[in-house]
Amino acid sequence: AVPIGIHLLLGVIASLGTQHVTLPLKVLLIRIQGGSNSGLLDAARAVVSETGWLGFWTGSRATLWMATNPALTYVVYERLQRLASDRNRAAAPRGADGRGEDAAEPSSTTSTSTVQESQATASQSFLAGWLAKAVATVCTFPVQKTQAMVQARPAQFNGSQLAAIQSVLFAGTGGPGSEHTGGLPSLVAVLGLWRGLGPKLMQAALQQALIFRFKELLTKPALLAVHRWYHRRTQDRPPKE
Repeated sequence: AVPIGIHLLLGVIASLGTQHVTLPLKVLLIRIQGGSNSGLLDAARAVVSETGWLGFWTGSRATLWMATNPALTYVVYERLQRLASDRNRAAAPRGADGRGEDAAEPSSTTSTSTVQESQATASQSFLAGWLAKAVATVCTFPVQKTQAMVQARPAQFNGSQLAAIQSVLFAGTGGPGSEHTGGLPSLVAVLGLWRGLGPKLMQAALQQALIFRFKELLTKPALLAVHRWYHRRTQDRPPKE
């Protein structure tokens, strides 16, 4: 089996490439949704006039951390799926030879054994997808929130995500050097980095859970179809002389 660290690293690399390609569209979408601009062309002109062409990649540093979101989601999901599958196999009725029913089936079923990737039930797959995305969202939400703040109001924060973080931590206290906080944010202010997590958590986790569930539903039929097509092709092929 591939180590978890390798899975996570490959996921981060793939996510980095994807997010840097789609980041300009995300910047434009945030400006439109925030009411700053009325359309894509209008938003694009505003970005160029305010911050130049590099403004389309505002918040790109945060992308380094945000790249862990899909990678972490996949790793946690795979681990939960494996735990559920192992538990279900252990709880399965045993055959006469002491093996599970699946293992006791005749060899004629070996053609489908390669596509039986997971023994998790539908509810277990859905719950695993929801929990996996929930974990990833909680870990990366502060970065995602402050990145959106910078992308929506780049002039206010001078394109700096650190300035956006400080605005959340020291809101209403006169700034990071305020005598009211002694230079340190309060616990309530720190928790403010996760303000708005609830709606995001429900939307992202539910969406990801449905995606993973549909993936599980489609994987086995797709692999079975490919296997049957390949088996039929090899049978129809004339023997070599």
